[in-house]
Amino acid sequence: MTLAVDNSHCCPQYSCECTTPPAVPTCQPFYEVQATGVTSCGFATYECRPPSEGCVHESQLYTLGEMWAPDVCTVCRCSEQANAQGVHEVFCETQRCPTAADCPAGFELVMIGGECCGECRQTHCSVQMP
Repeated sequence: MTLAVDNSHCCPQYSCECTTPPAVPTCQPFYEVQATGVTSCGFATYECRPPSEGCVHESQLYTLGEMWAPDVCTVCRCSEQANAQGVHEVFCETQRCPTAADCPAGFELVMIGGECCGECRQTHCSVQMP
């Protein structure tokens, strides 16, 4: 909408003129364009809405309640609860691993291929004197 001025009278007369309709937005993957209303010129307005039946996480769509492991130490879940914007939330938990300081005397932390955490393995005997 633009402001038009008519100077053909003794006082300028102002009016609003409709120009071009608002552009339809390009949404991120899995989001949908939805009409949200009408402008004063009669043009439809649009916005991108999140998917109602899933979660989008790192450009992937997951179903409600679905769980996945983005890496060997993390498990994520697509929550059935949505925030105020209607976006279903993703909750991820990362496993806590022992450190070398957690291993008792005579043990060392050994990493295991394909596993998130290492484990304390005995490497030598240790004798404690009273």
